[in-house]
Amino acid sequence: MKKLLFIVVISLALTACASYRAVVAYNDLAAEAASEISLAKKSGFLWTNTEKFVKKAEEDRNAGNIDDAIKSLKKAIREAKLAQAQAKEQANAKAPF
Repeated sequence: MKKLLFIVVISLALTACASYRAVVAYNDLAAEAASEISLAKKSGFLWTNTEKFVKKAEEDRNAGNIDDAIKSLKKAIREAKLAQAQAKEQANAKAPF
């Protein structure tokens, strides 16, 4: 009986640690996404779906789907970074004719 109780307590503790890490990762990614989106907005090249991914991430987080929320935030960060790269690339664009 003591072994079973010990196993249950340890498994609950490990599960709590894993979910806590996921929440911390979500919060870090949410801050990074906000920063990257802000930079993309300043450049004037923010893509149309970037903020939709952040909104979807918030909905997933509220529904308890932290893994899906993290995936959506990673998509938003990637798009924001690509938008910034596009802004740099197109800064001195000229017509080829």
